Amino acid sequence: MEFLVLVVLFWLPPVVILFKNVLWNLHLWQQKQYRVERFYNFIRWDHLPNNRDFLLTLLKYIVFSLTCTLVVSVYTSSIGVLIAYTIWAVEIFMLLEKVFSGKSESIRINTRNTVVLTLLSILVSFLIIIVSLPFASLQRENLILPGVSNANMYTIYDVYVYLGLSAIIALFLDIASPIITALIILITSPIGWFRNKVAVHQLNDKLSRYRNNIIVIAITGSIGKTVTKELLFKLLKDDYSIVKTGDVYTTIEELSYDITTQITAGTQILLVEIEPFKKGEVESICRIISPDISIITDIDVQHYGSFKNKQEYIEARLELIKGTNHNGSVIAPIDNKYILHYLNKFPGEKIGFSFLDKKSSKLNELFFIEIYKRSVEGYKFMFKSKDKISEYSTPIHRLSLVHQLVPAILAAKRTGIDEKTVREKVGKLSDKFTNIYTLEGDDHTLLISTGNPDSNLKGVLAAVDYANNIKRKFKHGRIILLTDGVSELGKLKRKSYARLTEKLKQKVSIVVTTDPLLYTLLAHSYLDILSLKSRNVNELLFTTRTLIKSGDIIIVEGADSEEILNSLRSQE
Repeated sequence: MEFLVLVVLFWLPPVVILFKNVLWNLHLWQQKQYRVERFYNFIRWDHLPNNRDFLLTLLKYIVFSLTCTLVVSVYTSSIGVLIAYTIWAVEIFMLLEKVFSGKSESIRINTRNTVVLTLLSILVSFLIIIVSLPFASLQRENLILPGVSNANMYTIYDVYVYLGLSAIIALFLDIASPIITALIILITSPIGWFRNKVAVHQLNDKLSRYRNNIIVIAITGSIGKTVTKELLFKLLKDDYSIVKTGDVYTTIEELSYDITTQITAGTQILLVEIEPFKKGEVESICRIISPDISIITDIDVQHYGSFKNKQEYIEARLELIKGTNHNGSVIAPIDNKYILHYLNKFPGEKIGFSFLDKKSSKLNELFFIEIYKRSVEGYKFMFKSKDKISEYSTPIHRLSLVHQLVPAILAAKRTGIDEKTVREKVGKLSDKFTNIYTLEGDDHTLLISTGNPDSNLKGVLAAVDYANNIKRKFKHGRIILLTDGVSELGKLKRKSYARLTEKLKQKVSIVVTTDPLLYTLLAHSYLDILSLKSRNVNELLFTTRTLIKSGDIIIVEGADSEEILNSLRSQE
């Protein structure tokens, strides 16, 4: 019984921390849709402190080395055991604080995650049994050794050996948890493959029954996809029964999980947002859904990480043009020469729009967009074609959002809604994408959120320009940018950040970021910008509160923007 208690007391903390680490890595794998290339690129280019704390990991390596001195001296090794146990105990209390404060990450419970955790449980249980069984017969009180004054000495010595071996194994599992998780993900890949096949079959079955009654609208590009989708949904929701994707998907399998159960006999429009991470993915999606209306948004370097070069990156997105129903329509900006080249080859209806007054004779319709009025009430702009001019007014306050509203308007018209109705709906749009708040008790300090959980280079600059317009008009003080950086830029990250830091010159006073590379480039850029690095959201909030002065404009960008905004507004 004594030994069983010893086993439980020793192994409980490392097992808790091991599962905490595995759940965190499983959370990342799930975000990357269990795809090796996406996960690898994240680890390579976007390895952030909240993934693996470098100093803590380094300390565990040192303690692991210390416990390995068991082969020389159990007493030296016991020091490592004590330090390791202390580290795990501290981590558990930090974990409990995070859980009770509601800041812990969560994973979606599905068959694959359940199998991963079950296999891990079996592995850990097996290791604990293997290392514990040889020592299970320790009986200190009954041990009698002739010629030994302390009958318990050698038994205690064996306990030290057991604790040393256990610590070595537990520390190894802790340090190697990312690799262990990856191996179990690889082992469970047949489960993912089988589930994917079933999901695609179910989607095919639904579409084969109801496809004739459904208008399929697909959206892709680099940036602005989600906003375009949400704006188009607002324009269509009162007139049609719509099923739309809740997220952006890269494969037909992930898409199937989201929309299959939602499609019914009454569905009139299927609104799909897709994002490829390698060539052929958009093409495979189009073979299943065969879009009637396709929208290409702006193409930039967002999500560049998994591609070999710029040409492959662009072509992967423009597969949507080729995959569109040949009796359907493609709506795309022709300011990008690559998009115009592929658009001209499409045999169906080609609808282009331009903010730069570009021309093309091969398009069925071409619209030049002219913004002629900007005020506190929003924007007024015109669609100019060779036949007519249409005027629109919207309460949206950011120019980048107007760019994403234009293809939504063109797509809404293609579904059959008349222009007068579209104009009225555009005039009633709520600008939920640009949230402006004031600090509690200070009406002169503004908090601005773009409402986008994924920062992108153009989005950050658009928010900064918007803040600068407010600053000039109402004579505010400094502009403070809070950002977690831009993910999945791959090998272009350093070059893209270098351009970003230069463009922030004379526009932003302070940048507080959790992205180490962005901080480093800003700190060494010799620009008149104060750059501050934070390891996590709590540190970022603390730093920001010490900096804020009345009259500042604070721009919040990134995945934690909602949490940061709520905390700053309440001044908790």
